[in-house]
Amino acid sequence: PGVILESQSYRLRYSPIQDMEGAYGAWTGRFLEAKALIGKPAQGDIPPGATTGNPPRNIERRGNWVAGTEVSIQPVQQIRLGATAIRIDPDSLSQNEGNAWSGYADLDLSRLTRSLGLYGSFYGEYARRFGDTVPRGSGWLASIPHGLYLSGNLGNDRVGLSAEYKDYVDMALRFNDPPSLIREHTAFLLNRATHVLLATNEKGYQAEATYTQPNFGSATANITYARNVLLSTPDTTIARVFKERHLAISLDRFDNLPIGVFFNWGKDALAGISRRRIAGISGEKKTSVGQLLGFDLQHQRASRPFGTPRNFTDTFGLLSWQHPKGYGGAVIMDRTTDPFEVDRAETSAIETGNRIFWSVQFNARFSPSYNLVLFLGERRGGTACTSGTCYQVLPFQGLEMRLNTSF
Repeated sequence: PGVILESQSYRLRYSPIQDMEGAYGAWTGRFLEAKALIGKPAQGDIPPGATTGNPPRNIERRGNWVAGTEVSIQPVQQIRLGATAIRIDPDSLSQNEGNAWSGYADLDLSRLTRSLGLYGSFYGEYARRFGDTVPRGSGWLASIPHGLYLSGNLGNDRVGLSAEYKDYVDMALRFNDPPSLIREHTAFLLNRATHVLLATNEKGYQAEATYTQPNFGSATANITYARNVLLSTPDTTIARVFKERHLAISLDRFDNLPIGVFFNWGKDALAGISRRRIAGISGEKKTSVGQLLGFDLQHQRASRPFGTPRNFTDTFGLLSWQHPKGYGGAVIMDRTTDPFEVDRAETSAIETGNRIFWSVQFNARFSPSYNLVLFLGERRGGTACTSGTCYQVLPFQGLEMRLNTSF
């Protein structure tokens, strides 16, 4: 919800959906569950409406026939074991034809950890593909198109620990969505600096720890690592690494002004960032009549191994006001010295120094079903992630009105 994609090829805006034309059936027993489907999924990178026009475009949004089944058994409440199998019929739109299968285990470990006052869980899944694929990477598993995902959780009312591991080779089927293991941030600069999963060849992990002190606040620490192999031969391996370390502290003891602070440092070689440091502070004050006054200030220092200058900064600021009846507004400032952003592509001159993007935004909720958002000004393009979906936001300058309807 809330994700709006914009196609550069077709200049259309649309929301991504899981769309398949076909049939689906399921049966559930006491210990056994079975599912089956067959259909033609829509290609997610071709928007609805792309086939219209005068004359109509010769574009086929639906590609291969996909047939699949899943069977799971739950002998006891704490254990669930399952297996899946799919068949992708070949056609001219995709090289992902062939068969694939997977097996998974979902375990509730709370009975084992209850004596320690903890809850615990584990999930693991391994998938294999067969068909026309190109092996990548190194090691014995790299020659097999596969997906491996492991996750575990442990904690109690105050402390939470989680760890995840991924290893994907040729698992981009255009209609699947493997876990990305990249932390999704709400902070503007962090969200734009995120890493987008490349399921053709990516290996990595994510670990997070949280601690909550009642009537005081909470702290979160996260470590994320991802490695993409772009080229692998017996003599040469070209890989790019994404690293992120994140620490966030939320102070709730001040009832009238809760404060949030974060520190983040890492690198993203795939995006050409050799070093990155981001920090921010935000707060929100509730007035005696129920209105909310908020502020948000973030700053980034980053470096590239190429270009002039190699070091640049980003500063983001926001002042907001919200009325309890459902309407409000915000003033947004986004300043950068990034030479790729400062130099305007639409001019023949080479601009240097800094560039500031100013904008104002108003919102009004007419009812639980209708929300109006009005944007005026200029915003930068870049990566954004919402509810686990990462996508590209195109640069924009002007007036935009968006009416969100839920039903």
